[in-house]
Amino acid sequence: VAPELERGFSTNGKEAKVSVVDLKTLRTISKVEAGQNPDALVYEPRRGEVFVFNHTGNSATVIDAKAARVVSTIPLGGSPEFAVVDGTAGRVYCNLEDKMEVVVIDTAKHEVAARWPVAPGEEPTGIAFDAAHHRLFVGCHNKVMVMVDTETGQVVATVPIGAAVDGCAFDDMIQLAFASCGDGTTTI
Repeated sequence: VAPELERGFSTNGKEAKVSVVDLKTLRTISKVEAGQNPDALVYEPRRGEVFVFNHTGNSATVIDAKAARVVSTIPLGGSPEFAVVDGTAGRVYCNLEDKMEVVVIDTAKHEVAARWPVAPGEEPTGIAFDAAHHRLFVGCHNKVMVMVDTETGQVVATVPIGAAVDGCAFDDMIQLAFASCGDGTTTI
């Protein structure tokens, strides 16, 4: 959602497009071309851009939210799963599920600035961000959540989680990270 533009965005995987939706009427305004199998997306409000992660296209499509047009396509070198925005640092962090790493995207340059391994984590899917403490929480399919320092790119801790993790979240108010797992558990 881009609230200041009164627009929402959704990925249409089979169409390889992104729908731009008017939040007042809930009608599709237009559709924008993306890469192969667009899946996750995040909105970066400082630049007014939507980063769309093309799962089988191994890329990210950057869309100007106001103009509803593609401004860049970023090759990622792997299969993106989900991402989070670090507006203060001008970065987007994205899991590459098949490479077992987080890619760091420079939002101004529209390019990969760094690659951070998440070992001992394998097949990272969910990701959440604690901006105040510079921590990523990366849910991995080998039943661990990996904590990564966003200032150094280093893994600083791991905790066990349930099986088949998909989504992760972080609550700033209560300072808790969550891993939602396909085995019916949520690790907190």
